[in-house]
Amino acid sequence: MPVGNGDTSRIWLLVNEDERLDQMVKQIEKLEDVLAVHRHGAEHEVFVRLEEFFR
Repeated sequence: MPVGNGDTSRIWLLVNEDERLDQMVKQIEKLEDVLAVHRHGAEHEVFVRLEEFFR
């Protein structure tokens, strides 16, 4: 989703938290265009709203 003037974007991924998550974050952080990776729980507002939207 574009943010601000469109120079940056955000992507939200809802994934199971298991032993693969740390490796997945490390791989995403290596991508050239990635500025930051933040982890939030499934109760984060964006996921709650998406769940309501798709009901």
